[in-house]
Amino acid sequence: MPNSTVSKKSGWPAFLSDLKRRLIQPWKNPKFVFYFFVNVVGIAGIGLWITWVRYGLSPPGTTPPSAEQGLFEAAATYAIAISAVALADVILSKDPLDSFVMFSWGLTVLVGISVAVAFGMPVPIPVKRVVPICVGGVLISLVQWWMINTDNTALQEVDDPVSATGGNPLTPLPGDVSGYKT
Repeated sequence: MPNSTVSKKSGWPAFLSDLKRRLIQPWKNPKFVFYFFVNVVGIAGIGLWITWVRYGLSPPGTTPPSAEQGLFEAAATYAIAISAVALADVILSKDPLDSFVMFSWGLTVLVGISVAVAFGMPVPIPVKRVVPICVGGVLISLVQWWMINTDNTALQEVDDPVSATGGNPLTPLPGDVSGYKT
């Protein structure tokens, strides 16, 4: 992933401007949006979605505490995995002291704390307390992944200015037709 565009702003204005760009720009790119929803949310979260459906399909009043525990563990595991992968992506693509890298470290620590708090709750888990923590952790990790991968060139659709014409007409074609009768 290439580094994000450097602007003439510095400090907080540059950081906030970069955050805004990272939140808005990917919506203009269908390849990025489809990859995010199909792969990151859908496929990577399959353990969470299966657990959630099982939990939701159980008749009211018959859900054992272990089902609630499983749902929260699936959410916590998914959140920390997405956050850690996003952090690894940004560390590999930028200067480790960049402000956005520091911001990503902060988000990962926040998700990690939410996971620790969720796992530290007494069993049976008080649903009213843990659901917001798990949902918040998942949402923070997904937003973090979204912002970090905004500049990932593998997820970008780049317009080729000559693709509509089939290429530059002045470029000689490859191959040899000398053996053919014309």
